[in-house]
Amino acid sequence: MPSSKAERLHFTWENLTIACSECNRRKNDYHEHGMEFLDPYMEDVEAVVEHHGPIMGWISGNTRAEITIKILELHNAERFELILRKIEKIDVSYDTLNLIRAGLKKVVNDPRGTGMKARLKDIVIAGKTGTAENPMGKAHGWFSGFAPFDNPKICVMAFVEFGGKGGLEASILARKVIEKSRELGIW
Repeated sequence: MPSSKAERLHFTWENLTIACSECNRRKNDYHEHGMEFLDPYMEDVEAVVEHHGPIMGWISGNTRAEITIKILELHNAERFELILRKIEKIDVSYDTLNLIRAGLKKVVNDPRGTGMKARLKDIVIAGKTGTAENPMGKAHGWFSGFAPFDNPKICVMAFVEFGGKGGLEASILARKVIEKSRELGIW
């Protein structure tokens, strides 16, 4: 969607967040008028929720916080355990994993890499570029990567509508996110 039509849906440091497809589905299925979810961009969510490791709870008496957490199942320890078990079942050999990591490193750091625009002088970034064809106009571009290569602290994914090849605009955006997150002390 062009930023001229929905500017608040486009990247700013204030709206950067982690997205969960299951949470998005649950948000889409929820239609209780007059009882909206908490808005982490416009409200002080920390004042009405409690963190217990990866699990969230609500401060007694805050109905909107309770509904948000229950509908999105942010309080469900079993759900987190299920996700961890699925991750543990992935059967990839150490050699295969190293081969994949080496390829991701080359995408950004090799002079012929399609993600060269994500490269930084002082941080080794690894990633993958991509292009999604668009029958209505210019292709969409994406870049997904992580840094630092030897001890990852951040993972980013940038999708630029009408951004052309992924190695261009999306790689630059991902690099800026990595730079800014380090500058802010996030990692």
